[in-house]
Amino acid sequence: MKKLTYIISASSIAIFILCALFHFLYKWSDYNLLVGIIAPINESIFQHIKMIFIPIVLYYLVTYFIFRKNEMININKWAMYPVITFLITSIIIIILYYTLKYGFSISSMFLDILSLFIGLVASSLICIKLEISKNSFEIPYYISIILILMLFGLLTLFNFYPREVNFFLDKVNNTYGAVKK
Repeated sequence: MKKLTYIISASSIAIFILCALFHFLYKWSDYNLLVGIIAPINESIFQHIKMIFIPIVLYYLVTYFIFRKNEMININKWAMYPVITFLITSIIIIILYYTLKYGFSISSMFLDILSLFIGLVASSLICIKLEISKNSFEIPYYISIILILMLFGLLTLFNFYPREVNFFLDKVNNTYGAVKK
């Protein structure tokens, strides 16, 4: 049990590092649109939310397969953690970004990065609380998997068919779609 809480705690740092790598993956791939399915294709808020999804799912998937036997992981709880982490982190990023940008006219890359870290830490604390609680809420793992697949589908759909609203606008390149070389 204690080891699982350490694994969840480590998620904040590991996912943060993976997100930093994913941020540049599209450019490193020479603007390959297939890579753009999992990596941000522009500098919009949406693409930065999409950027955190795969690192979160990867972290919990890999740690499940590494520790499932020795740590007796409850698959129903463990499968919920990527969904919880993605939703909580996304909400925190969006709230902080829009509050700072439109409430206080503050635009800062450091604060944007900090909001990601705050979101990851907050979500890992929630997941730890669920892990250590004997009476915590859990849903069947297949429902979490369905939610993960639905989220991936929606992120992919909006990746290729973005709405023309500020959430999808890349203000650096003045586009709603993929940045090309």
